[in-house]
Amino acid sequence: MKCAGSSIYPDVVVVCDEQFLDDYSTESPVLIVEVLSKATRQRDRQVKRLEYLQLPSLQEYMLIEQDTVEVEVFRRSDSWRPSYYYWGDMVVLESVGLSLSVESIYERVRNEDVIRFLADINP
Repeated sequence: MKCAGSSIYPDVVVVCDEQFLDDYSTESPVLIVEVLSKATRQRDRQVKRLEYLQLPSLQEYMLIEQDTVEVEVFRRSDSWRPSYYYWGDMVVLESVGLSLSVESIYERVRNEDVIRFLADINP
């Protein structure tokens, strides 16, 4: 993806108007999703977020923690204030008209939080 003159590679990009620069690049995403790890967390939260929020087409920026159960969504419609979602919550992605449960996001993940939650609901 082209952003502020450089190429950045998010984990997931959703484009609704098919405006691609080439097979892999766009400047007009409506939704960007990043999966955070220890190695990428700081860059995704700070450097990339600041660049992404400058894109006129972007409506939502979603961060998914890899090591814990936490989803954070920044929305243009909410002045880029973060909303947090945890086990049992529904995440509504306004930009693409999609609702997903936090459980479905973490369905195939096995971190300590997920293992603990599954043990609690399946004693």
